[in-house]
Amino acid sequence: MTDGSGARSSMAVVDGIDALEPGLGRLFVVVGVFDGLHLGHEYTARRARSGRGRSQCAPAVVTFDHHPDEILKGAAPPLLCDPQERLDRLAAAGVAVTVVQTFDLALRETTYDAFVRRIADRSSSPASS
Repeated sequence: MTDGSGARSSMAVVDGIDALEPGLGRLFVVVGVFDGLHLGHEYTARRARSGRGRSQCAPAVVTFDHHPDEILKGAAPPLLCDPQERLDRLAAAGVAVTVVQTFDLALRETTYDAFVRRIADRSSSPASS
């Protein structure tokens, strides 16, 4: 992946929560569509980065392969940027890991607690032996 200028980015891109590997370390995760990276998104990314030092967690984003409103409402607003531009902007904002999750009926029916637990279980460091 490039950072938009052609330079290689160090951001890991993961295809879905189930592909998260403990080798990525502990993650400070924020969830959202992140289309266009407006000021609210930039604030969230800054907060994730600032938490990194205190918690030893890498800033991470869980976003979706298409807008959730396509499933939730049957239609979604037009996207402000294409998927690659979104990844480039997240990398430029200092995000270390981006999970691109499919938003489908199964995810729609997942409870908040189950969704958060699924992320936490996949992004925890393995226990010491």
